[in-house]
Amino acid sequence: MNREQFRDLAKRIRLGEASQEEILLYNAWFNSFQRETGLYEDLSNENKDLLLTSINKQIRRKSGHGWQGRRWLVAASLLMICSAGLFFYKNYRQHNISVRYANDVPAARSSATLTLAGGRKLILSDLPKGSAYTSGGIKVSKTGNGQFKYEISDVEGIPPGQTHLLSTAKGESVMISLADGSKVWLNAGSSLEFPASFKSLPSRKIAISGEAYFEVAKDARHPFIVLTPQQEIKVLGTHFNVRSYQGEQESATLIEGSVAVTCNNSCQVLRPGQRAVPTHGGLKVLDADTSLAVAWKNSMIMFEREPIRNIMNVLGRWYNVNVKYSGEPVTETYTGSIPSSESLSEVLKMLEKSGGVEFEIKGKTITVKEASSFF
Repeated sequence: MNREQFRDLAKRIRLGEASQEEILLYNAWFNSFQRETGLYEDLSNENKDLLLTSINKQIRRKSGHGWQGRRWLVAASLLMICSAGLFFYKNYRQHNISVRYANDVPAARSSATLTLAGGRKLILSDLPKGSAYTSGGIKVSKTGNGQFKYEISDVEGIPPGQTHLLSTAKGESVMISLADGSKVWLNAGSSLEFPASFKSLPSRKIAISGEAYFEVAKDARHPFIVLTPQQEIKVLGTHFNVRSYQGEQESATLIEGSVAVTCNNSCQVLRPGQRAVPTHGGLKVLDADTSLAVAWKNSMIMFEREPIRNIMNVLGRWYNVNVKYSGEPVTETYTGSIPSSESLSEVLKMLEKSGGVEFEIKGKTITVKEASSFF
């Protein structure tokens, strides 16, 4: 029911021209939706009073059929109210969803910025497939499948001690092969600092913030070490995921091989299927759902019994949007998975189907609120 139809029906009731069915239909709609749509508030106070008086008069006039008649009228009224309510609820919700998701946001793209030791910045997505950038003894190329490769073209041309910084903004992710053959997947809103060359270094030491998945090339003489603000992860050759976003709990999850994780002078060796979480006293080792830990690397958004704020942190980075909360906090937890190539609205609709939460996209901001009740 749009605003014009609502005003016409209100006028017919006020003038005594509405049928009993129209009055019941109006009541059903009014009771279910006037708070959400605000149509009733469009009427003047005088018209509101006249309208309600007219409804009461017509109900009394048209229901004087004795107890049997009144009982039938009550039953019919309840059935019509429920049917009308469901009809308007379905149509209102569909219209509401279309409005709330009018401004959709695409999924993250494959890109990153490589800041070289001298300060020059390379936007990797600007490289055409099959092309390469060469300078100062290094070569950065883009393969046919859109992934990137960092190589040493002239080790003698690289001054010792130089480091490069690979960073992804919100809404970006990237996969790159390092000079030693190790592969790194960098999630949205993350960074990787690594030496320009591993040659002559006792270890292959790199530092990350955000989230990264590693497939480390084996080299027993040169251990691969990952530094985060709270942990040091030492490996020889293995597959593992590191999560270290500011303001969120750090973790290291082992998929294959073996790693030694150190934090606050506490060292734990992980087995595949375990994750290490820093604590005030050192490290806690927990069983891990490895498919959940690396879902992002496998192009999936996946969560299990997660509160809405944790999920929105992930979506905010992946889709490069801001998140704000309105009204009462959403207390439910959510479980689900969806391809990370889907647009933002598809992910939010999946969450809404689980119940308890509602979203609205405006520009680059998502508003999260408790779902509207039926009545």
